[in-house]
Amino acid sequence: MDIKICPCCEQGNLYYYQHPKILTKFIFCDECEALWFNQSSISSIPDNNFENFLFQQGITNITEMWADIWLNENWCNNPVYDN
Repeated sequence: MDIKICPCCEQGNLYYYQHPKILTKFIFCDECEALWFNQSSISSIPDNNFENFLFQQGITNITEMWADIWLNENWCNNPVYDN
């Protein structure tokens, strides 16, 4: 099975993720930061982007929000696979 490639940038891989400070699970591109809330909505038009979504959730420290992902070794353990 192949990891699904982002339809927006056509370069990044898509992963399921739940940021430790919010309850919403989402799918994001590790390259362009496009974000979707479920697999059925994945298209070239994202539901949001990673930074905007976290700002909307009250997380405004960019360094902190990226550190929460990149320091979490499990973030890449949940890829979205092509059907």
